[in-house]
Amino acid sequence: MHNLRNMAKVRPLYNKDTYGQQKVLVLRRKNKNLRRHFLVLLIFFVSSLMFMAFLRSPFFTVRQVQITGNEKLSYEELMQVSGIKVGSNIWENSLAEIKDNLQALVRVDSVEVKRHFPGKLEIVIKEKEPVALIPYQSSYLELSPEGLLLGTTESFIEGLLVVTGIDLGNLHIGGKAGNEEQLAFLQHFFNAIPDFPELTLSELNLSEPLNAVLFTAGGLKVCIGSADNLIEKLETLVQILPHVAGREQQGYLDLRPQNPVFKPY
Repeated sequence: MHNLRNMAKVRPLYNKDTYGQQKVLVLRRKNKNLRRHFLVLLIFFVSSLMFMAFLRSPFFTVRQVQITGNEKLSYEELMQVSGIKVGSNIWENSLAEIKDNLQALVRVDSVEVKRHFPGKLEIVIKEKEPVALIPYQSSYLELSPEGLLLGTTESFIEGLLVVTGIDLGNLHIGGKAGNEEQLAFLQHFFNAIPDFPELTLSELNLSEPLNAVLFTAGGLKVCIGSADNLIEKLETLVQILPHVAGREQQGYLDLRPQNPVFKPY
């Protein structure tokens, strides 16, 4: 009996009312969290729409395109090739695409494109400098170190090498100069010549690419031959020139034999 009375005093482990209250509290917390998350997402969505609308607003209309570094290429030509449309949204103009479009021009060496908010694009152009001239009719064709034709100039550019004897059959701006043999020699020559700044040359004749002829600024004729061992030949020329100073017009220097020789006229 005593045990039965003690068991009667023990409270039950499970209380139906208490469990129901806890469940209601949990559901309320979940609903509150859901409402909070929904509100955050709604604010983010509305803010994103407003931000996108702002980016596409007239505030970001392209009103100015500044181009610097161009000397031979005109502003109008560069604008046309770039694909930029003044009056369009600044975000609609891909900087990478503008750069690719402009670098397709044979005279362009490098391009840098920047956005300046809200409505300005800046383009910095670096043009390729010609390293030689090809006489053509009453003007000159400008030649790049790769042997490409950059454009034309009406007057001679002081300090540039004149290349004669070039095959003029298929010449066009942006194209290669001369035939395959002439182009190969030019590329070898322009790769080598920057290492010899002490050489002042006036003309390179490539009427026979395997028997190329150079003329120094002093008038000395130098038979180079083919482009084989070109660097060694130019090194030899640098060494010999002081020894023929004052006699440039009296003979020519032949670098084709293993032992170069100065031959009087």
